[in-house]
Amino acid sequence: MVAVVESRAEVTGTELSIRNVTKQFNIKGKSTPVIKDISLEVRAGEFVCIVGPSGCGKSTLLNLVAGLEHPEEGAIWEAKEQIQGPSRDRLMMFQDAALFPWLDVLGNVMFSLKLAPQIPKEKRIELAVRYLRMVGLGRFRRSFVHELSGGMKQRVALARALAADPSILLMDEPFAALDAMTREQLYFDLQHIWMSQKKTVLLVTHNIREAVCLGDRVVLMTGSPGIIKDQFEIDMPRPRDINSVSLAQTATNITHALKGAPAVFQGI
Repeated sequence: MVAVVESRAEVTGTELSIRNVTKQFNIKGKSTPVIKDISLEVRAGEFVCIVGPSGCGKSTLLNLVAGLEHPEEGAIWEAKEQIQGPSRDRLMMFQDAALFPWLDVLGNVMFSLKLAPQIPKEKRIELAVRYLRMVGLGRFRRSFVHELSGGMKQRVALARALAADPSILLMDEPFAALDAMTREQLYFDLQHIWMSQKKTVLLVTHNIREAVCLGDRVVLMTGSPGIIKDQFEIDMPRPRDINSVSLAQTATNITHALKGAPAVFQGI
């Protein structure tokens, strides 16, 4: 059962508020907490990356924010509304692009706009083309899924999510299955898109360098049950190069923090 909270204190500029959330699953007949007493505030327009080892509950937390799961304790708020279920204001990008093979690229992006029937078809086409151009796929609008590379599929998934104009974009390791060169290009492109859109983003990843490259803030989780171990503000100019020395040093310090070891590089 979802715990309904009557009200919460106003947090200026807060887009997402996770308050004392615990989630349990039945494992071998025993109720086992996967995440425990997690609290996190995400500012409007902030890019937050959640990092941690497998099994610490990162994806579970993302599913709770998406409204796909419900907490046993605590509550999650989007702006002033408590999250009770899925919403087009919170869209998820998965590791698999999850495109429809019977639709072309344009049709896949337009599909998300069917949730807004008040938008005329001509306007939906215009919006879909605009976001395909934004992710560099304008000339592939009539291609089908089987004709695309893995990186291109993820670009279509990103365009589809952005076209729906959600308040919060949730990303569950969307680059994990891509090769290094494709990932690096997508990091660069995603930063430019985020800089122009200022969308609130919550991204889950195992890759600490990826988190430092993309995030305004990196949140470390450990478990199990999963808890928030530490948080790091990333004050580096954008767009960031994942191969830069300063980024690598910051990622190294965060890796040491995850292991409970002292920082190697000071003053960054």
